[in-house]
Amino acid sequence: MKEQEETSESSLSEEERIELLEHEEKSDRIWLWVVSLVGGFALLVWLVMSLISSLGDEGEVLSVDNVQAMEQRVATLEKSVERLERLVAMQDEQLASLKANQFTGLHAPIDDKSTVGRVALVLQEQEKDYQQVMDGLKIGMRDLANMLPGSRSWLSDYSEAIDQAKASSRKRITELQKWALEAKGELPARPTPLAPATP
Repeated sequence: MKEQEETSESSLSEEERIELLEHEEKSDRIWLWVVSLVGGFALLVWLVMSLISSLGDEGEVLSVDNVQAMEQRVATLEKSVERLERLVAMQDEQLASLKANQFTGLHAPIDDKSTVGRVALVLQEQEKDYQQVMDGLKIGMRDLANMLPGSRSWLSDYSEAIDQAKASSRKRITELQKWALEAKGELPARPTPLAPATP
């Protein structure tokens, strides 16, 4: 059979041989493209499967529900932060007002002990609310850290800052309680740091 092909090729003209070679070359190219595409597709499938399996090993793949839950948690945390910012701004205004009154000589001791007690109680309640907001913020950050993959080192930094703020708030509550007791006469009065000296 091979001999017949060789004899038939030898009987072909130069142009017919070139056409036959071009046809064979074209079919070889087509086969090469088909094999390349199949190999490329197999490689792509393998890469996708590897990616999916590696994500499955590291943790839960983010779903629409998880993303929505995270968005809700972020919105809650943003509201908490806004509330804290308002509280801080309000306390800054009060502090500035107190300092202005002390420096202009308008600071006078309050004679009405019940007013001092009420003011101390209101300020204590504000501090307790502040501590509750900080607790909520800390819980929210911990929940957010559990939802997100990756390092949790940032959580300890924020938790430490929140713990310091709560400790300062507890100190302020203690000072407010002492102030209320001093106003009632149950504790001896302490000199205020910015009060004018009495002769």
